[in-house]
Amino acid sequence: MSAGESPIIMRLYTFSNECNISNTSVELSAETRGTYIFLVTTSPIAVLMNLFALIVLTRRRAIRLGSMRVNLITLTIFEILLNLNILGVMFSKFSGLSEKRTTLAVILDVIMFCLLSWALFARNWIITLIALARCVAITRPMRTRLMSTHLFRPKPLAFCTITCLILGFTFSALRMFELHIVVCDNLDQKLQLLPSGGLQGLVDTHFFFQSAIPITIVFITTLIMLIALYRARTLVLDDSPKERGDSRISVTANRLRYTSGARQTHLCAEKQLNYRRTQNQLRATRMITLLAAIFIILEAPIFFCVILKKYFDPVFFNFVTTALKALVVLDSCANVIIYLFMSKRFRQESARLWHKLTIRNRPFSVTQTEVVM
Repeated sequence: MSAGESPIIMRLYTFSNECNISNTSVELSAETRGTYIFLVTTSPIAVLMNLFALIVLTRRRAIRLGSMRVNLITLTIFEILLNLNILGVMFSKFSGLSEKRTTLAVILDVIMFCLLSWALFARNWIITLIALARCVAITRPMRTRLMSTHLFRPKPLAFCTITCLILGFTFSALRMFELHIVVCDNLDQKLQLLPSGGLQGLVDTHFFFQSAIPITIVFITTLIMLIALYRARTLVLDDSPKERGDSRISVTANRLRYTSGARQTHLCAEKQLNYRRTQNQLRATRMITLLAAIFIILEAPIFFCVILKKYFDPVFFNFVTTALKALVVLDSCANVIIYLFMSKRFRQESARLWHKLTIRNRPFSVTQTEVVM
């Protein structure tokens, strides 16, 4: 340890002349190399798809997407960050940068490790908040589905989202001390990542907040939303009289507008408004339910893999964790596809954006046509 180096930095990595060859990185197997190639080719596609979704969601007319637009924007941002980090990790593996003893390599490894953990934590909790807010909205009676009385109004929902982001960043920063980097001078200065002692409680707590709680909440809310979609009591129009027809109306000069004809017109207009609200609630619930279901299907293998880690061989576990990154990339692509198929407003804004881009790319043809006409 040199005199100018900080103890915190030396806590992250040390130098050793007694490294074991079995602990260093080995030649990549054919399966692992195939997984790396798949991630390198699909991660840029996922980034481009989410960038397109982010541009559509941030357009001025996209405000018609409703109250969950802000959370969808936040989710898309962290999906982009997550895929960029996966692409960076794969590039580091292919280029061999992660196995070189350089200050830049160590800094990049630590930054990508923390950002990947933070993005995954944030992505899981944003989906959880979206599913929870939609579950609360669809299970409330039609008369109380006003935004002013909603448990997850925009400001409280934003506060919950910011809290989750700060909590995720804190856990990700603490995870820097989970692995201890050993620079092996006796093995051509290769790197070893060895688990630090006494931090298993921090690892378990991070996993509990990152995966266990979100998957449990999303699973329960998905079941509730599925039940709500097929139960007529929560989805049909609120046609219960509730003393409407039986209440006596005093016919005075101030209440002439409450005659039978005007009252019937008012009731029909209110039913039509409730019908439109119900259809909007159904469309939003279907989309969020599908998002939550895909999240559970693709996140569950990661959850069980971490739980059953002690039953895996270390080399095979490294291959499994690399393969599970492919599920994260597929989840990002699936989200954009769900937006396109399940949200009419998203399709409309996508069509407008595409039309605007195509018009800009062919100005000369339009000018020539106008001249001919």
